Amino acid sequence: MAASRSPATVDPAAVAFRAIRSGNMYEECVERVLSAVKLGLVSPGDRLPADRDLVVRLGVSRVTLRGALRSLTETDWVEVRRGRHHGDEGARAQWFVICHNR
Repeated sequence: MAASRSPATVDPAAVAFRAIRSGNMYEECVERVLSAVKLGLVSPGDRLPADRDLVVRLGVSRVTLRGALRSLTETDWVEVRRGRHHGDEGARAQWFVICHNR
């Protein structure tokens, strides 16, 4: 007799940021980030995953992802904050952060 399986735990962020298979990649990137916000996976003030991680998760180019995030900054869903890289004193990094007013 086979043992009953308990349901596997699913990471909601992994579902929201799953690879894009078809359609307009740019629009899908925008929709995936908005879905994560609307579902409460990313709260106001939270930092989004690093763009290099999102590129891998979504299966899109960095140019496509950056364009989608730029579009979200223009509609006040996301804001850009600049910070320093660890260990590289002169370098500046961009972090995309969900706006507090949503």
